[in-house]
Order: sequence, then structure tokens, then C-alpha cells
Amino acid sequence: MERQRWMSVLLLTLAALLLSTPVQAGRLWCKTDPVVALDGHLADLTVAIPLDAVWRVTGPTSLVIGTPSGITRHVLVRDVGFNGNVTTIRFVDVGSSVNGCFPVTIKASIPLAAVAGDDATVPLRLTLTVDDIVLQTVTGTTELTRLRVTLCPGLLG
Repeated sequence: MERQRWMSVLLLTLAALLLSTPVQAGRLWCKTDPVVALDGHLADLTVAIPLDAVWRVTGPTSLVIGTPSGITRHVLVRDVGFNGNVTTIRFVDVGSSVNGCFPVTIKASIPLAAVAGDDATVPLRLTLTVDDIVLQTVTGTTELTRLRVTLCPGLLG
């Protein structure tokens, strides 16, 4: 009987704490995630924008991926993008490999319709995951977001 009383007190205390904690509204994000192969490694590129901005998307998400010219690069999955605007992916040559490691640069942008009287920029979150390891997440704007990492395949496993 004593145990039930303590459990009741504990549950009531927890309920009171939960009910007294203010609720914080978080931003909802909508994502696309094309997949490419870089030097034989799977690279998932997650591009996210606030859900309330998706209706403003007027064209394809543009990804420009830079690696040294000797790195093999292939598009494996081209995402349908926002509002059916297929993601475009272009590879360019940048930098050089050093001791098996190589630079990867990614530029992401999304065209949006202008909204009268709204000069606010729309955030864009870009995440690079290679072989199921999240390497980096950056936040910029839909106008241009840049991500730069050095990929060392030997350290990925």
C-alpha cells in the first residue's frame, strides 16, 4: 500500500512538471536528399527549408559539388525536389588530393518566388552524410549555402 502511494506521488509530481513546462514551437522543415557517389563512397546530401516556404519554390534545387578531377563522381539518386522540381546536380573540379584525403565543396541554392513586402531571407540547411556518418551540417539561405569538408575515406571505415 505504501509503495502505491509513493508511485502516485511520483506520477503526480512528474505530471505537474510536464504541464508546467512551457511548450516551445519548433520550425518544421521539408527535405530533399539526393545521393551521389564520391570516390566509391555513398554521399547523401540533405537539403532542408522551412515547411512554410515550400510553396514559394519556383524551380529546381541546384547542387554544385566540387572535388579534385581524379575523384570518381556519379549521381545515384536524383531527388524529385520541392514541388516536383527535380534537383539538378553538377560536378566541378576543385583542389587536389593529399595523402588520400580530398576536399569536397557543395553549393546549394533554391529559387523562390518573391513575396510583396517580405525582404526576409529563407534559411536553407545542408547536411552531408557519407557512408552513414554525418560529416557536417551548415545553415545558410536559399540564395546560396556553402559546405566545405575534407573527406578522408580511410577514416570512414
